[in-house]
Amino acid sequence: MLLQAEGQLKEVVESSCADVAARLQSCLQAHRQRSCNCFPAMEQYRNCVLRATQNRVDDLAEREPPMLPVVPPQSIPRPAVPPPNQRSNRRWWKFWTWFR
Repeated sequence: MLLQAEGQLKEVVESSCADVAARLQSCLQAHRQRSCNCFPAMEQYRNCVLRATQNRVDDLAEREPPMLPVVPPQSIPRPAVPPPNQRSNRRWWKFWTWFR
């Protein structure tokens, strides 16, 4: 499975991300002691990778059938409350009733 995923990841090369990665790398090399100067470039790279990953996931979702069936949400029934005459005399605020 890892080899299949590796093959899919290698075939996706976003040129804009490669440009941003090169800019980030050159910025980090220029500012070895103060990498905080490269935060804008890091943010651009993060956004580029995020967009490329989302586009890839969307493409795969369009091409391949869904792996899991989609089930509509169902309402959860309310818990049954015993009738008032069957309730115990134990109350949460009366700690001495906890040990009966």
